[in-house]
Amino acid sequence: MTNIRFSTFLFSLLFAGLLTLHQPTFGQTPQGPSVKTDSELFTTGDTITISGNAGSNDAGPLAEIVIWNPEGALYRSSDVQVAPDGSFVYETIAGGRQGVNGTYQVVLLYNRQQTSTAFNFASSGTRLEVIVADKSYYVLAHSASEHTSWLGITAHPESKSLAIRVDTAGPDTLKLELDKSLIDTNSNCFVVHVDNQIVDARCAGIDEQTRLLSLRVPAGADELGITGSFLVPEFAPLNMLILLAGAFGSIMIGNRVLQFRNNGCSQGYKE
Repeated sequence: MTNIRFSTFLFSLLFAGLLTLHQPTFGQTPQGPSVKTDSELFTTGDTITISGNAGSNDAGPLAEIVIWNPEGALYRSSDVQVAPDGSFVYETIAGGRQGVNGTYQVVLLYNRQQTSTAFNFASSGTRLEVIVADKSYYVLAHSASEHTSWLGITAHPESKSLAIRVDTAGPDTLKLELDKSLIDTNSNCFVVHVDNQIVDARCAGIDEQTRLLSLRVPAGADELGITGSFLVPEFAPLNMLILLAGAFGSIMIGNRVLQFRNNGCSQGYKE
């Protein structure tokens, strides 16, 4: 009887030991890298949050996130900080020049390993065309609800501003993609008016060429005014002046080189 009890005790002890070996330790770093997005579908102006674990941080504090758009073009590329436990978080804003509809591939590169995930992007909003100096430019306008109708857009070069006509049946949150080739600012954000009243607005960079402007509008709003540091017509004379200055400088340098050669040749002939 004693032997049976002793054998049962040894078996229980061995079984408990095996369970301990197979149980993960609390806070243990996952084996291998992982990456995910906080949603499977994004639209214009949404924040895309990419997170995961690099598996460790043995290869240094930085990993690389690369995003390819559905056409195979590079959409985003950035270094991301890797925490001591291997975790990371990266955020970017959906939209911009390379923001075409379809499935995007997200690749995490770290310590000669890579893993990937995917998300879908569907552009939303109204494409507003504005003609400045006989050239067409576009602003992508997006509203959070169906309260807002977009009626048109006008450029005012003399005040470096855009006027957007709207019809808002109720309070709404508006987002506008503004191309820097059309309008830009030297400040953190544009000066924004709603029916001639200055309102709070936020700006964020979607990519190197595109700003995202976000603001709240009340019911009954008729016009948005967006004022920057410069509007596209200013680029033309500025570029012309730069070209003229460059051409003048090249002519002056060419004349000096020619004069030097002529003097050198004349002196050599006299000798």
